[in-house]
Amino acid sequence: MYFFSIIIPTYNSEATIQAALNSVKIQQFANFEVLVIDGKSSDKTVELSNQFRLEGLNLTCISEPDHGIYDAMNKGIAAAKGEYLYFLGSDDTLFNENVLQQVADSINRQPADFIYGNVLMSKSGQCYDGAFNFAKLLTKNISHQAIFYKRTIFQQLGRYNLEYKLHADWDFNLKCFSSPLIQTQFIDVLVARFTEGNTSSKPDRNFIKAGLIPEIIRYHSQNPDFLQSVANFDFVWRQIRN
Repeated sequence: MYFFSIIIPTYNSEATIQAALNSVKIQQFANFEVLVIDGKSSDKTVELSNQFRLEGLNLTCISEPDHGIYDAMNKGIAAAKGEYLYFLGSDDTLFNENVLQQVADSINRQPADFIYGNVLMSKSGQCYDGAFNFAKLLTKNISHQAIFYKRTIFQQLGRYNLEYKLHADWDFNLKCFSSPLIQTQFIDVLVARFTEGNTSSKPDRNFIKAGLIPEIIRYHSQNPDFLQSVANFDFVWRQIRN
């Protein structure tokens, strides 16, 4: 078993996949595998990915039709052989060559099930977004490019809900933070450069209606605070309106 499985969903990603894979290839920590889960690209994504395998990167590329990014991520979970799973966007990069070593050192010092750091947003230059608790997670998501999930989490909670096309990862993170079985831990490490403004920035109406709003209502019924409830009502209303 590897320490990390780095899962990269791709579809027609020839313009960015080399930078993503190169940021993995240069890592000082070497106990990992790379899984490129491709949605049957019509460009050179698969060819470029396999070139890294020929150059010695421990990489497997699976290319077949899928039902979107979370279907690809679920396929990666099923194929992964690592103790911790990490999902890197095909247009994102690990922050520097020491990231995996820093995360592995932190895990070895203080093991946890859900370890997360920060990402640097490539367009704005903003560092996103520090430590979370459940209340904060009700208003914004943790970037999946910042998170290392222990394999056992997916055995305990299942995989990503494909009913949520844009925010299945937010839904899954809420499950992690609300589960007494999952130990979460923030580490002050810049994990990745994240390309903002893609699907993660768009509203997912199914998730807002069936996932997020019920969690907000449940949380505030158990933790009554009038001013905070008003603020969250405003947040929910803006989500519905949008």
